[in-house]
Amino acid sequence: MTDPVSPEYREMLNKIAGGIDRSFNGEVRPKKVGFALLLFEFGKVEAGRMNWISNADRRDMIVALKEMVAQLEGRAGPAGRA
Repeated sequence: MTDPVSPEYREMLNKIAGGIDRSFNGEVRPKKVGFALLLFEFGKVEAGRMNWISNADRRDMIVALKEMVAQLEGRAGPAGRA
């Protein structure tokens, strides 16, 4: 598995992600709000790579991203069911 973040974006994405997490969750544990930040270079999405960072467990983030794609494609119902 490749690293989710290219080295040239790692430091900046970690800083941004830390700020987003603190803004939504503060010191609350367990965290109540999960997020993902996706970063790509224009013109290189299909041939290049998508960088991403999240405060969620990777498996949970994959489920959330699949749900988002289903909603964007019109496959999800009002309750989030396909």
